[in-house]
Amino acid sequence: MLVLPVLFTAGMTLFDSADGILMHRVYGWAGVDAHRTLEYNLTVTTVSVAIAFVIGGTGLLSVAAELLRPAGGPLAAVAAVDLNVLGIGVLAFFVLSWLAARLVERVRRDGDPLPVRG
Repeated sequence: MLVLPVLFTAGMTLFDSADGILMHRVYGWAGVDAHRTLEYNLTVTTVSVAIAFVIGGTGLLSVAAELLRPAGGPLAAVAAVDLNVLGIGVLAFFVLSWLAARLVERVRRDGDPLPVRG
């Protein structure tokens, strides 16, 4: 009976440690100069607000759809959204945002986003 709490604790320890290591590297990268720190903070804030509106709006519209029970239309479409798929979409959005930031940084630094190595 005590196996599940121990497994949960081990999993949380693993993922919290991985998150701490990742955040240490990200803040170290962003803290190199003041301009990069400002851009990083602005980007993270913008992405966080956008994701919060998407998740909050979906939740609010799902509650409205449950109360109103629409037969069709946009409200019924929002009610049919699988939150697991929405979570995967949010994860993909964060990964694409990170890749775009890396590409922009490489273009600014090198002037060529995809160098040809021969």
